[in-house]
Amino acid sequence: MLPLCVPEEPKVLWKLFIDGTKSIRDVLPRPTIQILGTSGYVYVSIKEIVQYHLANRKRLEALVDLPYSAAVRTLHGSSPRGKKLAASCSEDSKDAIPVEVVLWSDDFDPNNTPKNKGSAHCFFASIGTPQDDYHSGCNTYLLSLGPSSGDERTVKSKIAEELIALSHPTSFYWPVDGLKGKEVKISLRLFCTLQDRPERSSWVCFTYGNGRYGGRFGWAADLSQAIAFKNLPSCAECHNLRMTNGQQRRQPQCNCADWNMMFIIFKIPKNYPSFFRSDENPLAPADERQSIGGSKKEYIVSRRLTFSSLKRACDSTFQCIRSKIWSKNNGAAYLETFSLSPAYIKEVTEAASEAISNQTIEQPPIPLTWNIPSDDIGNHIDVPMHLCFLGIQKSVTRDLLASWLKGKKKGTAFNTLSSPFLSRVANLKLYWCHAEVSHGSFVSENWLAYARISKRMPEYPSGSTSCIKKDSPRNLVAPIVEDLLSEANLPQVKDVLIGWHACISRIMSITENPTDTVIDDLERHVKIFLSCIQFFDASRQQKSGENGKDRIPKWRTTFNYLGLLNYPDLAREHGPVRPLSELDFKGEASIQLLKKRFSSGTR
Repeated sequence: MLPLCVPEEPKVLWKLFIDGTKSIRDVLPRPTIQILGTSGYVYVSIKEIVQYHLANRKRLEALVDLPYSAAVRTLHGSSPRGKKLAASCSEDSKDAIPVEVVLWSDDFDPNNTPKNKGSAHCFFASIGTPQDDYHSGCNTYLLSLGPSSGDERTVKSKIAEELIALSHPTSFYWPVDGLKGKEVKISLRLFCTLQDRPERSSWVCFTYGNGRYGGRFGWAADLSQAIAFKNLPSCAECHNLRMTNGQQRRQPQCNCADWNMMFIIFKIPKNYPSFFRSDENPLAPADERQSIGGSKKEYIVSRRLTFSSLKRACDSTFQCIRSKIWSKNNGAAYLETFSLSPAYIKEVTEAASEAISNQTIEQPPIPLTWNIPSDDIGNHIDVPMHLCFLGIQKSVTRDLLASWLKGKKKGTAFNTLSSPFLSRVANLKLYWCHAEVSHGSFVSENWLAYARISKRMPEYPSGSTSCIKKDSPRNLVAPIVEDLLSEANLPQVKDVLIGWHACISRIMSITENPTDTVIDDLERHVKIFLSCIQFFDASRQQKSGENGKDRIPKWRTTFNYLGLLNYPDLAREHGPVRPLSELDFKGEASIQLLKKRFSSGTR
């Protein structure tokens, strides 16, 4: 046996570890930090991350439908989404190992600089995360980091390029035992993308939730029109049947859509094209316009969006404008009904308009995020923390119930009754229930805690009380921007609270891939809650209607509510929603590690 050579001098030690010809730093794979042009972003290659991960002998779980521990099946591997990804991988190469990737992105403020000054933006990727260690961040890596004001398109294109390339079987060296190892082929497949609504809209070039056609992510419909928002909610008959565990599906004899977007129609916008596919115009898209009651064709049905339908719409628009079948305004109006962002619509229509006189101009490239293999709009998930807690729980408490208390002049009484209860819960210092007395300073974790205990809050006070306090933004009753307050009765208020508690309980309590019965129950309670919001808000809409103008309902102006309708399909396709929460080290918790190095932000 040869004697072990132990470095005795600093120079020898430096050569061995740092800058020698075969130093440990150069031999071991280590991700290279790339600077992406002038955007201010830095980026780390996904391929190099996988090499680094395997070189350190960390676990990488394959996306397969096999029993896990104690005969429990893998959640993602046994989900319909996981099975499809594994099957598509097998079609490419039978000896390749399918490995899931989950993306997450968001902005964050530095530790010492409030009000979004110097805030940063980051992308994280969780690659092959083991199911028994899903929330620790053991397989989560930072992909990019840069200023929130920077151009994110370069980063998105870089991530999409790598995901497209690595979806094909790629060889990696996988250490097995000691110095031994083997070369394996790995195919990375994007399981889902976890983002809040603005992030997702930016990623897929959609308009935001307050856009005309963006009320529900994944669908395009103008829900600001009375013909749409009056028809979408369940009627009293459908709601009563659902409340009594009767027929849960839309009744054929009813005129309501029962919260089903496929039954919604809306009037076409100004400048919408009038020429469509025919023998003379084979390049134009099919005519989707409809007529009502013998009127002219001026309505279209809401669209369920897919990347393939968006590609066809952009191709058709470019060809029709360049061929002078449509005007530039016609093309913009047509693409607008697909909920695309104004910036991308402008890019397509201007290029097509210029191509009329210069045939060498080509159609602008389709966003690379539309071309990631096996990915589609339904895989871009609105995470529960933003949608349910920071979104709906906050809206129900501060926008609806606080405004109702203001109208009844009972805000101070409720604040007096609820503060001791919240204080007692806060004093327990429960790690799963971060209670705070002051609603004005609530963050995501506080709204999650409030959702858990809100049903057990003191009863809403009855009788007359003194005027409400307005001296501090940290009181329960926040400033109300709306001029019209709900005149709902107390049972309707309780229906909102209990309906939301029942709904969020079902969303967060699914622990394994759900059956059709579980999904139907989830869908039922989502629609019950939305109907409770509609009934609560009805009096406010009626008061506005006295002036001859229909007031847009709260569930449309606050777009988080309609996002709940995506959760039954999400659970059916991807499995339980709760593991996709972002409070663990796949998302928000990892930001805390970054914040330590961002005292004053990026400038």
